[in-house]
Amino acid sequence: MAVTVGACSTRGERDAVELGLNEIRLYTNEAMTENLSFYPRHGCRETGRAVQDGFRRVYFAKAMSPPASDEGRRHEGRRHHQG
Repeated sequence: MAVTVGACSTRGERDAVELGLNEIRLYTNEAMTENLSFYPRHGCRETGRAVQDGFRRVYFAKAMSPPASDEGRRHEGRRHHQG
């Protein structure tokens, strides 16, 4: 399952992971050259290009990592006492 978001953002990524989604998808306009380098630097991969409603779109996707298991979270930060 995937969700389409307007930006490759930390909030969007958090929401996708919380919803159990394995991928986010987004698009930008080909003229937004800063975005064309920004998204790949932040883990997005280009998945296609097309003209849509007169706009030259560039599509991206980013795989989401599954959240840490509850078991893993319970052990995080726990100190083992030796004594």
